[in-house]
Amino acid sequence: MILGLEIGMLIAGLLAVVRGRMELTPTIVAEGVAARLLGVLAMTPIPAAVVVIGAYTVANCTGKTQAQIEAWAEKERTNLVVIEACVVVGIGLLVVGGIAVLGGDPAERAAPEDRDGEPPAFAPRDARSARPVARPDPREPVVRCPNCDGGVRLDAVPPDRVVTCQWCMVPFAVPE
Repeated sequence: MILGLEIGMLIAGLLAVVRGRMELTPTIVAEGVAARLLGVLAMTPIPAAVVVIGAYTVANCTGKTQAQIEAWAEKERTNLVVIEACVVVGIGLLVVGGIAVLGGDPAERAAPEDRDGEPPAFAPRDARSARPVARPDPREPVVRCPNCDGGVRLDAVPPDRVVTCQWCMVPFAVPE
């Protein structure tokens, strides 16, 4: 039973490392580096159990004869299985908790055009307010950017006549 869980976690970990995606539910999905790290964690129950059981065995069998070690192993068989089960379940809970914490709904992380089917209206952000910058009204007096045809209102032109386009972020000189 425990070996089956360990093999299942090993396969899930390998898939997560290769694909870069680990699903808990359809709406809770870890992707990218987080999924790959959780995949590596999911592959560790067998080595971790070997290390923990080995340390427990060394701590309890140091200075004993071969017959005493065999008698101890027979007496402690249930404890060793419980230790292995705790290690496997503990790592499994860490992986599930990691997916829950680091994952999210893939629909929320999708590009805007993927959410509603239409491409997003290109709206650069104003560095001071983090609100979308509106395109100037075509009826207003504006200076057009030579790079992207975005407009800069004439009343926003500084005295040195050099402005930065809010659409393509390229500075350009405003002619007289």
